[in-house]
Amino acid sequence: MELRDGDRLVGSPRLKVAAGATSNVDIGDAAGNRYTLAFSVTPRSAQTALFKSTIDVVAKGNRQNKAPWLEVALGKPATIAFGEESATAKPFRVDLTISKAD
Repeated sequence: MELRDGDRLVGSPRLKVAAGATSNVDIGDAAGNRYTLAFSVTPRSAQTALFKSTIDVVAKGNRQNKAPWLEVALGKPATIAFGEESATAKPFRVDLTISKAD
């Protein structure tokens, strides 16, 4: 998993989570920015899983709170993105790949 605020990499935690259980990632920096992600992963089929999340971003004096979810193919990259995109700004992004534990 990679969390990006525009082009800036905020963190790249690698997590092993239990199916259906809520897991948390909380990252802060010296500038006072804070990125919090609570999520669960639930198997849907042998090839897919449901990723449900709550994302709270406090950066550059702005706060955004979203609760996105998506069904992802196991082993394939997926992205959640929100926020404005312009010539000078890019959205906040969570890039993730969900794999079945061995």
